[in-house]
Amino acid sequence: MRLLFEIISVLLEVLLYAICVVVAGFFINLLITPIACGQQVVERTLSSEEPATVKVSDRHTTTILFPQPVNAIIGNDLTDGNDGNETAAFQINHPPNSRIVAVIARSPESEAPVVVAIENELFLVNLSYSQDPNLAVTFTAPKAVAAKDAPGGLVRRAILLPPLDFSPPNLLRLLELANAHRLPTSGIAARSVYFPSTRGNVTSTVERVTRFVEDDAIVVSGSIRNHSRWKRASIVPKHFVVQVGARRYPVSMAQAPGSIPRNGRVRFTAILMGDGAKRADFSIDNDFRLIVTPSS
Repeated sequence: MRLLFEIISVLLEVLLYAICVVVAGFFINLLITPIACGQQVVERTLSSEEPATVKVSDRHTTTILFPQPVNAIIGNDLTDGNDGNETAAFQINHPPNSRIVAVIARSPESEAPVVVAIENELFLVNLSYSQDPNLAVTFTAPKAVAAKDAPGGLVRRAILLPPLDFSPPNLLRLLELANAHRLPTSGIAARSVYFPSTRGNVTSTVERVTRFVEDDAIVVSGSIRNHSRWKRASIVPKHFVVQVGARRYPVSMAQAPGSIPRNGRVRFTAILMGDGAKRADFSIDNDFRLIVTPSS
């Protein structure tokens, strides 16, 4: 009987030792893994001529930080996960008007060239599948090209931007895009807001703001309410004014009924494009309020 107890005691010691080894190995692995992952944080330089390669896997999400907000990400083998494209090699998530892009591979041994639009420039990025991915990539702006000295020792730089298109067909196109349930590209930033403004018995509320960078256009949409229980309110959409911060600008085009029923509500869409004949570059983060003055 004594021999049996000794055998059981030895077996318990061996079992306890094995458990300690397994637990120790588990915690050592936890400590080592972050260090290995930390070596996957890299820095790249944006270029419009030579694509910068970003290594991506299907097990870890790669986070990319650009020097400025990204307007659009263009590629034939990409999906945002909501467009029903099951064959795309890479899934990309990009919060509107942000500098961050998250990428994960959806199929091994895949590669895709991507064009990234930032401000008025296009840059090349090559996504490549790897079992040793870059977990975080920080892109730096390309070095400025040295300019030639102009007479008198002054350095001149010309920035050519396309002229703004104030034609009615283009304004209608932008209004239709802004009213669409789903915007076509991530380069069109939009956000939900609540900016009310009251004049007399009429309250206009901006509920959505959409920014079209290339057209330098802001489209505001929302509702206009008539608080009167006794008579209809008459409004003139072409006389709408958008207040941006403390300044006011006439709309380039607006869509809304000319009359609001008693105690009723109608929808509106208005576009603010440029500042007269030049670019205004309004930020989508501003406060936008529609000023509606009812007709007497």
